[in-house]
Amino acid sequence: MNPGIIIQARLGSSRFPRKVLQEINGKKLIDIVVDECKLTNLPVVVAMPIGDRELIDYVSPKCNVWLDYNENDVIGRYYRCAKKYGFDPVIRVTADAKNIKHELILQQLENYNTYNHICYGNFCEVFSFTQLEHYYHHDKRPNTREHVTMGMLQDMTVDYDIDLK
Repeated sequence: MNPGIIIQARLGSSRFPRKVLQEINGKKLIDIVVDECKLTNLPVVVAMPIGDRELIDYVSPKCNVWLDYNENDVIGRYYRCAKKYGFDPVIRVTADAKNIKHELILQQLENYNTYNHICYGNFCEVFSFTQLEHYYHHDKRPNTREHVTMGMLQDMTVDYDIDLK
């Protein structure tokens, strides 16, 4: 097991461009997220499109970065990054998750380890590299390519073994 956190970041949001570089109480949003993730003592990589030069220049002195060529194929960015760094499970955090807390990330990782199944909520998601690899190769739906775990969650089924005696 080699868990690692991948923070997806970009400047090109259509609803709020450059939001990850905006300040909240005197601190840039990307710094809030990166700093909190680092408190887990897990490896942290910020994955971003290769064209976001300003963001790359800002983040790279503070944290490992993974640069990828396709802004909209976020699942591909996650797959290639996780493969390079050998992350399994993969912990997904978005760069605008201003309420992320390191304790919640570690709790989700513990839940994943207990249930051996995708865990989501608390501003992060934890899933296996095998699951990521499957969706990277087989899921071609545009929304699931952009939103990483959307396909995993849509396709998720849970079997309950309940003893009603």
